[in-house]
Amino acid sequence: MMTLRLVCFFSLGSLGLFVSLGLSLDAAEIESVTIREKGEPESEVDRSTFEQTIDVNGEGLFTRDFQVSQWAIQYGHEYEAFAWDLGLTYNTYDIDLRSPDPFFERASASSDRVLVQANVTRQIYEKLSWQGVAGYYDGFQNFRSLWLHDYYKQIGDLPFFGSYPDISPRGYQLGTQFRWEYLPATGYLEVNFGYYKDWIAPSAEFERVTVLGRSVIDSFAYRLASENILSSRVRSLLELQLTDTAAREKRYGLQHSLNVALGETWVLRTQGGWVTEDPQFEAYFVGATIEHELSPSWLVSCFGRYYNDTGEIQNSLPSSNAPPGLDSYQVGMGLRWVGERSSVKLSLIHISEPTRPY
Repeated sequence: MMTLRLVCFFSLGSLGLFVSLGLSLDAAEIESVTIREKGEPESEVDRSTFEQTIDVNGEGLFTRDFQVSQWAIQYGHEYEAFAWDLGLTYNTYDIDLRSPDPFFERASASSDRVLVQANVTRQIYEKLSWQGVAGYYDGFQNFRSLWLHDYYKQIGDLPFFGSYPDISPRGYQLGTQFRWEYLPATGYLEVNFGYYKDWIAPSAEFERVTVLGRSVIDSFAYRLASENILSSRVRSLLELQLTDTAAREKRYGLQHSLNVALGETWVLRTQGGWVTEDPQFEAYFVGATIEHELSPSWLVSCFGRYYNDTGEIQNSLPSSNAPPGLDSYQVGMGLRWVGERSSVKLSLIHISEPTRPY
């Protein structure tokens, strides 16, 4: 099976237009491998079957100040009790750099990132499975990291300050997951562990000699999730997360999702989450989507989301320089068409201006 998906978001002032295109193509799904010893009768042949999958997708966000895109391809094999896949992701960033700092001149910057990731899944027995993850990336993780690097680089190049070094951001991750079906077809428990090592653009204090912050970050992430089918119409997912990052306090997170079939043609999806980290970071969000099936091919939806935080903490900044808090919301409507092998979705979104922008 091959799946193609393209997602684009265009900014129209306080409104945004979201476009999603999908295409599913039939491929050679099932392959058979025959293993037979010399002289073994045909009736005793051992046949092994597997399914091939290819997934290709692209996403883009285009505004007046920045343009970011992501393109990915994933290839995998799935056997009866074993599966593996290998993915390649390519990100691009094009942003306009601006700052209230009087020493900073407006400029433009471009960069990209390449990520390679492999996943292996094994069914240990009927109700327990294991997954292993390994990945490596080269390039800035997001456009915010690129902005910080170019800001430090421009300030450091001033004649009365020490210079800022050239940075080659990169990193790798290792992870594992166990999934247990503790209630037949209705209750699932997941336990995840991940290790991340990142080389980042460090913070800087500029004097005659530049004082740099931490440039290598080690993080450990732990996750416990419970997914339950509460009834024939209600499905719930509860997640607990803990992130332990070098030179920072531990970050705790809680997130809950609920899907409810209100009727034969109505579905309600809700999400909510909360995160906290000492000394003074806290964030929460709530959101809901209601979707109605007009016909087997046409669906219409309305959605909204609210987000609030007290000021994000970033690995490349000391906590005293973290940006101020953010308070924002978005509401919108969507129209989706689903065919036998393709789909199209259009969404019109109103995005509020942050009440405490940085």
